[in-house]
Amino acid sequence: IEGPVGVRFSPVVPYSQGTPYGRTVTVNSANPFFAGTILVEPMGTRRMDDIVVFDLKTEKRIPLGKTSLRAFVDVFNILNSDAADTMSWGTGAGFERPTQIVGPRTARVGFRFEW
Repeated sequence: IEGPVGVRFSPVVPYSQGTPYGRTVTVNSANPFFAGTILVEPMGTRRMDDIVVFDLKTEKRIPLGKTSLRAFVDVFNILNSDAADTMSWGTGAGFERPTQIVGPRTARVGFRFEW
């Protein structure tokens, strides 16, 4: 989007549907017949959070003779989404505990010379 005085705005809204999962149980190696993880609910019984973030890049080009300077500000996760990206599926105290969430709101400021 071309804004006033030559400022360019580039909004991005990526969407990611939550991953389907089902509860699991881990059988320890003390069992002589089987050791491993067993799915105790059908896959897709539950679904992780949908992830929607809003990012914005703002840029201004400043001509300097034969070269130019581009000043920019990038802001990521403007709405500060805290959706769980991954979580524990295992039965127990940690069931559905987030192991990773979407990163917090951050910004980047920079300059780029072009010749």
